[in-house]
Amino acid sequence: MFSPFIESLRRDIRLRGYSMRTEKTYLYWVRFFIHFHQRRHPQELGAPEVKAFLSYLASERNVAINTQKVALNALVFLYKKFLQQELGELGFTLATRQRCLPCVLTPPEVMRILAQLSGQKRLIIELLYGSGLRISECLRLRVQDIDFDRLALSVRDSKGHKYRQTLLSSKLLPDLQLQVKRALEVQVVDNEQGVGPSMPYALGKKYPNAYRTPLWAFIFPSKNCVRTLLPVCYAGTTCINQLFVKRCSPLLGRREFSIKRSIATPSAIRLPLTYYSRGLIFEAYRSSWVTTM
Repeated sequence: MFSPFIESLRRDIRLRGYSMRTEKTYLYWVRFFIHFHQRRHPQELGAPEVKAFLSYLASERNVAINTQKVALNALVFLYKKFLQQELGELGFTLATRQRCLPCVLTPPEVMRILAQLSGQKRLIIELLYGSGLRISECLRLRVQDIDFDRLALSVRDSKGHKYRQTLLSSKLLPDLQLQVKRALEVQVVDNEQGVGPSMPYALGKKYPNAYRTPLWAFIFPSKNCVRTLLPVCYAGTTCINQLFVKRCSPLLGRREFSIKRSIATPSAIRLPLTYYSRGLIFEAYRSSWVTTM
């Protein structure tokens, strides 16, 4: 149980419409900041204490530049928007990082990964690569987001609360239709117990029986059921992120893995199609995927 101050900060973040990931990140850094200064109240602290905290992260913790920026954003939100206090000039300059070209997995490397996978995990990786989805976007797909006739996927409430449509490979149709059938069977069993998929925002209150509708079923429902006061239960398995660390990365081979260790991530899988859609230099990757799919 968090303190009343942290809970009030949490409510303010939600009131402003920030994402759950941003809420979790900001609360983490605010609590870290408070504990760093011996649990003194933030109203008793100011710009010198913020500068000391950021310097500690850079010099003692050796955090990455982006991590340092996230911590600064959290503290700026705390003082400027929540406490209504201006920090003023911190006299602190963030280190700059040299821009570099993105690294992506080649089609043969992706095929080597897919060859070692099967079932639901393989389908998820194929969606990441073939449709350019983020791992969180793929795990939040619902039945209504798939258009089998037009071979399209609808990505709702993505990063930055954006909506977009992307392509769907025709080769994935049999496996995806089978996964939809399994997901609907899970929904039926859960509905018999009075639970079902979570509904966005307050839609569950407006339509109390919407969680029984097949269109709202998640394609990849979680195996663990968390009961709440409302009949909204599972919301996409998030532990599949570990799939890349435990299974996909070693498949690149020891020599290649030592070179490409940093790119064996979900982002590396989705990058080829992502950059193709932006009109850059990865048309060969996408065309190779379309022909093999």
